[in-house]
Amino acid sequence: MTRTNNFNALVDFTGIKFFQVLDHDGIKISFCRNIGFVRGSPGSRVADGIRFLCYGPLAELVYASIIKGTRAFVISHLQTRCDMGGHYFVEFVIEEIQYISGDDHEAGEKKRLDLIERGILHPNTSDELKINLNYELGDDYGLQDN
Repeated sequence: MTRTNNFNALVDFTGIKFFQVLDHDGIKISFCRNIGFVRGSPGSRVADGIRFLCYGPLAELVYASIIKGTRAFVISHLQTRCDMGGHYFVEFVIEEIQYISGDDHEAGEKKRLDLIERGILHPNTSDELKINLNYELGDDYGLQDN
């Protein structure tokens, strides 16, 4: 299936961010908004002041991790929204994010562990895989240093 509403880019974040827990019909949903810019290709201008949003556990992780100067590869989709005052906004909703540099890794990891403890996230499968690999490839299987 082809997605027609997607935006993938290397984004530099300004550090301007906002976090709030929204109440949507009695359900609490975390919301995060970050401002970033995308460098232009040769001959084009920088696109700055772009609004990047996320919802749910990802919002908590992104809010904790992004600081001024964070560079990340973002997979997102475009949304338009109208506020109560009749102002329209064009925003990108982050679906996946891969940090390249400048993120607050310690704060992000602390938030990830908090979300696991709260039962919102499950332990990362790569951590589980690392444990299984260490167990399965240990000396019990005849692997020895030469």
